[in-house]
Amino acid sequence: MNSSSLNLLNPFTRPTFWGRQKELDIIYARVCSASPQSIAIIGESYIGKTTLVNHLTPVNDRERERVFTVIYHNCDPYIGLTEVDETGDYAAAWFWWDLSIALRTELELDKQPPFPEPKLSIRQNLIDTALEIKTHVEELVRGDQHPIIFVLDNFEGVARLHLRNSEWLRSMTRHNCAYVVTSRYQIYLLYQYHRESWARPSPFWNVFSDPIYLGLMPEGDVREFLLDASKQAKDLGSCWQQPDIEFIRKIAGRHPELLRIACSRLFEQRLLSSQSTERGYDELDEAFLEYSILKDANEICTQLWYGLTNPELLDEPSILGYPEEKDFLTLSRLQSALIDVAHGRTPPDTKMLFILEQRGLIERVNREYRVFAEAMWQFVLKQERDRLLPNNGRSVTRVEADTTTERRDDIPFTYLEGKVYEYLKARVGEVCDREDIKQTVWQDNEPSNSALQKIVERIRQKLEEATKSPYELIAVRGRGYMLREKA
Repeated sequence: MNSSSLNLLNPFTRPTFWGRQKELDIIYARVCSASPQSIAIIGESYIGKTTLVNHLTPVNDRERERVFTVIYHNCDPYIGLTEVDETGDYAAAWFWWDLSIALRTELELDKQPPFPEPKLSIRQNLIDTALEIKTHVEELVRGDQHPIIFVLDNFEGVARLHLRNSEWLRSMTRHNCAYVVTSRYQIYLLYQYHRESWARPSPFWNVFSDPIYLGLMPEGDVREFLLDASKQAKDLGSCWQQPDIEFIRKIAGRHPELLRIACSRLFEQRLLSSQSTERGYDELDEAFLEYSILKDANEICTQLWYGLTNPELLDEPSILGYPEEKDFLTLSRLQSALIDVAHGRTPPDTKMLFILEQRGLIERVNREYRVFAEAMWQFVLKQERDRLLPNNGRSVTRVEADTTTERRDDIPFTYLEGKVYEYLKARVGEVCDREDIKQTVWQDNEPSNSALQKIVERIRQKLEEATKSPYELIAVRGRGYMLREKA
């Protein structure tokens, strides 16, 4: 079975909504009040903000009748548009244009607004264009019989626009209108982009009620999700045992996206093992499963780690986005605190614990704090090793660390062992098919699988004996062999 077939069969390849009933109840209660309230949903990347707001339905479950109209809009693209026109007027005009199309589509009107789309030209006054479109949007809001709830996902894209756009958004709340927005930061901090914002704060951020912080999933929801996931997998031929579920819970914690990744990888491996007629499952398979999950989780862990350098998390206004490269050499207070927690220590500034727990990066178990998942715990410790290697008393970068750490690869392989090793080394981190190895190394005179296996076992033994080798060799049952870097 190839990878494309697995993706079609695998029910965990894409994020799905589950849990979050408490947050949904809060949202519905606020937007369904006599005067709909605006809500900011604050949380880290990959924590499920978008899947949550996309799950909002405007229908009352009891009476099955529409109680409000939801207009979803992703605001992330307008950050890039501000680079086209430094005034931001072009991005603003497109924001209102896109919002009008989304509104007209939901109200089942003609999708095309009754005016031309914004053009980046000298002849067109983009401010007047944006105002014209905004006025049209406001007329539609005022004329609808149901409250209009604008869901503005990745609200940072709107906060970057000129303050007049926030004033216009605020003006629409005079009608039957409210906003549900998502962001990594509290709304008022997003307006530090504007020079005039602290002298004349945006009139928009203070329309929001108390924010909803989206963190780790409740334990009960996790148990229910994993139970349902194991049933789905079994129905499709991938049978999980209780140790499998416990392994997923340990490596992914209560993080929704990490849980999905772990389930996806486990599904594939157990499905392949059930279709294989070779020897039973062994610890090498388990090692490959863990390695695969950690590799897929690396992007999430990286964003969470570098996100801790943003001063907005400490309620300190600054420029959003990732810090400059020179700042990577210095650990932020939150990064240092997370390293302390990873080692079982209490950070000097205990305020950091509150922020890390609120952001879903640590959790309290038996009155002690720990990193929320095995995958993130390993990542944090690796960051510490890579950044704090001793070098004349100063910190070094990962690139410097690679040049100062002795890692030898001068292992006395035989000719055939060396040929197989070089093939695997050229594809570090990839699963190499047995037939591909035999065809490349031996060409027309291919050996048997057992002969190849004996060569691989000798390579593995020599790698284990060479303690300074940077690699280890594992067998992936039913698929082949993989050379990977040691953790």
